[in-house]
Amino acid sequence: MKIKEFLPCIAAPEKYRVIGQIDNDKLDEILPYLARIVPNATYNATDGWVSFKKGQKIITIYKDGFVTLTMIKDEEEALNILQELEKKIKLAWENRHEINEEKSLKDCNLLFGDSKYIGIREALINLLLSSGYKLEV
Repeated sequence: MKIKEFLPCIAAPEKYRVIGQIDNDKLDEILPYLARIVPNATYNATDGWVSFKKGQKIITIYKDGFVTLTMIKDEEEALNILQELEKKIKLAWENRHEINEEKSLKDCNLLFGDSKYIGIREALINLLLSSGYKLEV
């Protein structure tokens, strides 16, 4: 784990954006599981990344091990986040047999229970399919 670049944040001049790297040869396999244990994470199977927000920070982990962080206070905070990510990645891999990596839209009663949401439902399904999700609808 290391910081590769430490740059001024575009959104907030008093903060930083960071490009880091995590050493793990199996990230491509781990990312779908990681996306299921990190709240509100978005997983892109086609391009191989997981992205999520933690407060105001946006954190993206790429299959090649690169990690981008925004709204970072200092180098110490960046290193702490990278260490936390390594732990979550290890946890996701160790528990992969217990994690259901498939997402089901059938569980969304609002989308499937009311006919007034047909257009929104179809748009969402098309967006998810184009992003690489495998869906059962």
